[in-house]
Amino acid sequence: MQAISRTPEATWFTPGLRVRDAGTEYWVRQAVLRLRRELCWAWRQPQSPDPLTDALDRSRLHEQRVEFFERDETARHLTAAIAWPPPAAPGDCARGTLPWLERELGLAPAEIFTLALVLMNTWDAAAGEVIGAAQGDARRTLPTLGLVQRLWDEPGTLAGLASRSSPLFRLGILRADPGEALDWRTPLSMSPLVAQRLLGVADGPPAGFTAIHGNSNGSELALGARLVARLACEPISAPHAIRLRAASSLTLADGAGVRRLLEGFSAITGRPVYTFFSSRPPEMQTAATVCWLDGADLYLVMPASGDAPEMASAPFTDIPIYVLALSDSEKLAVPGWRMLPTVDIPVSDLKERMDCWKQSFAPGTAPPEAALEDCAFRFRFDGAVIREIAGALGREPGPVSREKLAAACRQRAAAAPGSLAVRVRPRFESQELVLPPAQQRQFEELVTAVRTLSTVHARWGTGRVWDEAGISALFAGPPGTGKTMAAEVLAARLGLPMFRVDLSQVVNKYIGETEKNLRRL
Repeated sequence: MQAISRTPEATWFTPGLRVRDAGTEYWVRQAVLRLRRELCWAWRQPQSPDPLTDALDRSRLHEQRVEFFERDETARHLTAAIAWPPPAAPGDCARGTLPWLERELGLAPAEIFTLALVLMNTWDAAAGEVIGAAQGDARRTLPTLGLVQRLWDEPGTLAGLASRSSPLFRLGILRADPGEALDWRTPLSMSPLVAQRLLGVADGPPAGFTAIHGNSNGSELALGARLVARLACEPISAPHAIRLRAASSLTLADGAGVRRLLEGFSAITGRPVYTFFSSRPPEMQTAATVCWLDGADLYLVMPASGDAPEMASAPFTDIPIYVLALSDSEKLAVPGWRMLPTVDIPVSDLKERMDCWKQSFAPGTAPPEAALEDCAFRFRFDGAVIREIAGALGREPGPVSREKLAAACRQRAAAAPGSLAVRVRPRFESQELVLPPAQQRQFEELVTAVRTLSTVHARWGTGRVWDEAGISALFAGPPGTGKTMAAEVLAARLGLPMFRVDLSQVVNKYIGETEKNLRRL
């Protein structure tokens, strides 16, 4: 970046604003000087004309306006300042700044001036009133292409900007209301975050973003993830998305497993990954523009899509960045995005979860090891969640019992099957369940099996054979024999939540819908 040069006029309307790049300063000053000169002409008119009269008289008064600029002392001074040549283009400019954008997109002077006018209005709080006065309406504080055409000496060169196909609009640098047709009176704006990048006033990612950089060569990634990351090293001209698939709903969007994956991707591609948590399309588009300007990939948590495999519309379609999208859909399909293969988020195994539980409690405050082992097996939490639960329990008075630990884990899991099932509160105690000896013995064996499942799977190694699966039991018999009662007693004795599945909500006449509901359960 070049140092600030001495200029004949103030660069901004608000004193104290600074620009570190001489080229950016020159173009912002052009916008300020031309606005000042236009107001000199407007204030010399007998009265402020209405928009129709102003439009009809513009051609007739053109020569008088040019003569005024040459005759009036203030206007002549401003014209001389406007005529100053731009500084020499730097050989090396920082990525994302206005000079870099000019060179990257091959912008014409009229396009650079338009960009500088909108940029100045976004960054300078005093510019809105000046722009409103220049447009003859104090309420119109956003610049338009019509105002740019009036201020620029060669109005015919702006025709290419009056289309959303212009790269400044496609890449999200300039914004216009998407619900309106783009014409000469359409208000133009810019995201403050984009303005911050173009001005080069911040060295790191903007507020709300977290930059993740690779700290190794990516070898810790699984082979499939490494291959996808190699694919993501290619230059692109449209958004490319990589769906990140979580092993369970307990995987946090900002958990350690996700971070390890993003770090591995960054190490292979050589680009940072910006994390941004928002589901609003305008904010997602701004995030994509910021990532393109900074040469970064974007990590997004896609909004819940229910059973629909496709999104109705994409938050952006023309910004060429790689998107790492955490999605709960079996198949992520976004119009305008090219989809790369899905990548699984690495999860911690039972030993890692057990070690994390032990390390998360202060010495002498941890619950019995059997309780930790049980929770490590039953709740496949990320390390961040384990530390959060342990910290909350550590602030509780008294020792941390097995019951407290299980209740805290169950509350944090908060599994809810929605309308497919309802929570059941057990109503019966063990002494109320009377069974024949054979069935009573089976029931007690079932209780013992569930209680010792974590020990059998974790210590004896059967979890590797059964893929850490749970236990299923089928209660059979005619109505009134106590099947529901036995299930409620079992849930009460084990301290487990109980849900009743509504089969009328699960079974669906349409092909594939029943399977989707079963998968949700």
